[in-house]
Amino acid sequence: MDSAIPHLRDFMEDKPSKSFLKQIEDPDVLLWATWALQQFWLENKEVFISKYSDFLFEIIDYIISGNTQTCFS
Repeated sequence: MDSAIPHLRDFMEDKPSKSFLKQIEDPDVLLWATWALQQFWLENKEVFISKYSDFLFEIIDYIISGNTQTCFS
């Protein structure tokens, strides 16, 4: 996750892609990231809160703001 976060932030901030991650523009990439963060939270809540909770809120804010494509767009 640590290596993916900078690329996902660039994607959400609409910065030019310098990503080595394939299909980062796919509509479900943020859902995958959210699921991965949820799985990490189940294993280690304290580390998740200190390390990834802010990023999860960034994803949620991005989705709620309507900036993301859906599978139907």
